[in-house]
Amino acid sequence: MSSLSVLCSLLEARHKQELSLSESFSQAHELARLPNDGDAAYLLLRKVSQDLLMQIESEGSQRAQSNAEPAYHSRQHIADAVISMGYFLQGLEFSAYEKQLLLLAMLVHDFGHRGIANRLAELTHEEESIELLKATSFMSLPAEDIVFVQQCILGTQSSNVSSITQEHLQNPLDPFAFKRALV
Repeated sequence: MSSLSVLCSLLEARHKQELSLSESFSQAHELARLPNDGDAAYLLLRKVSQDLLMQIESEGSQRAQSNAEPAYHSRQHIADAVISMGYFLQGLEFSAYEKQLLLLAMLVHDFGHRGIANRLAELTHEEESIELLKATSFMSLPAEDIVFVQQCILGTQSSNVSSITQEHLQNPLDPFAFKRALV
């Protein structure tokens, strides 16, 4: 079975089982083979990830109750994104910290997304996500991690996707270019 078929099967199973974002995030951790313990920096990153996961779940649930959760950029989309990242991470030689940081980037890449129809005129969705994250525990991470996740979020802007891909193709040994392309 091809790797794409395996990933599709994982995502189909997630939908059939109606896994929540929290359950999907846990599955992504298992796929990426992430440990539950580690040094202080890793534990802080896991705690921040868990805090943001709970915030996304809570806000998404509130939005869903009032029919205001975006149709596409919903918790279901984020769940698919984190499972996909977990699947890709299982075969990569990154540290547990790097894998956790990439899962966090996927978790928050659409943080606070309002949906296309409710977009702010003065900010892109990605810029708004970055602004909203400034009022969360995300800011307790080391500065270099904050910048990395912000750059990953900006890389998901439709106007940046091609250039991010090209940057990786032109510099295949650059770990930053690869990680941004992965997100």
